[in-house]
Amino acid sequence: MTREQDLHRWEARLTEWEARIKRLEAAVDRLEGREKDICQRDLEQLRAERESIATHVRDLRLEEAEGWADLEVRNGVLRIFDAFGERLDRLMSRTGSSRH
Repeated sequence: MTREQDLHRWEARLTEWEARIKRLEAAVDRLEGREKDICQRDLEQLRAERESIATHVRDLRLEEAEGWADLEVRNGVLRIFDAFGERLDRLMSRTGSSRH
């Protein structure tokens, strides 16, 4: 994939994650007690992490394309995206939210 294709794909994923986080908010609001507190904390962490990833992607868009040839950069971003997606899936499963 080209740099532009990667960036576009990652930006689309960030948009998808934002929609999923909004659905999670509604699911967490329906929980009660300790489970709600735990899920609320996890949700806040996911929001902060998503924003950090979005900032990183914006920064990559502004950087020179030369660094893109470095597969370590691209693979590092892919690992970050995969880890975040897994955490989001786990929390959605825990709250009974649908994945999509």
